[in-house]
Amino acid sequence: MGCDIVFHELNEAEDFALTEHILDDISDDDDIDMLFLCSPNNPTGAVIKPFLMDRIYEECRRKDILLVVDQCFIGFVSKCERYLLKPKSGAIVLKAFTKLYAMAGLRLGYMLCGDIYLAEKLRETGQCWSVSVPAQLAGEAALLEKGYALETAELIRREREYLTCSLENMGLKVYPSEANFLLFRSALPLDELLLREGIAIRSCANFRGLDRTYFRTAVRTHEENTALINAAKKIIVSDKG
Repeated sequence: MGCDIVFHELNEAEDFALTEHILDDISDDDDIDMLFLCSPNNPTGAVIKPFLMDRIYEECRRKDILLVVDQCFIGFVSKCERYLLKPKSGAIVLKAFTKLYAMAGLRLGYMLCGDIYLAEKLRETGQCWSVSVPAQLAGEAALLEKGYALETAELIRREREYLTCSLENMGLKVYPSEANFLLFRSALPLDELLLREGIAIRSCANFRGLDRTYFRTAVRTHEENTALINAAKKIIVSDKG
């Protein structure tokens, strides 16, 4: 659409967490029309603190900037209600069933908007058939589930802690996450080496600001997580030997 994109760079020394430095970028730039944030962020899994989110929203309101926040992974966050951005005037929240309910193939997402004028404008410019019948039925079924989301979030919390401790015990740098994935760092080409063991992890070399030493792995079942740790140990011990 011919838009100019300005990036706010996160700091590795601060574990790539969003800080109050973003407020300076918002207030200093008079050409910003729309601000996109992701909480939990990808690939770090870091969430934006509630007090900071409130300050960002107020600064955007002051500068007449449309705030768009992707919270598709928020269901994995412990006590996620604290971090939810409620729909407000001048703000859009993006959410999805596909992450928490493992429905990636159906691509079921939705938007929450606190401004009726903006909601109507977006509806007029969207696709006529944006949701398929199977995806809609799956979403309705997911809403009827009792306790599934809480059980899933608790499972991910336990396994995320296990994975974090195990990777750190191998001498790897792991960044704090609240989502169902972890960002970690290794000098070895672990993506290529683990693939030989039948395990695929994500190289983060094509993420802005990262390089070939950064990787992302999903938090899966305990058996799968253990298989990842055992394979990584084998590779690291072999390299040291």
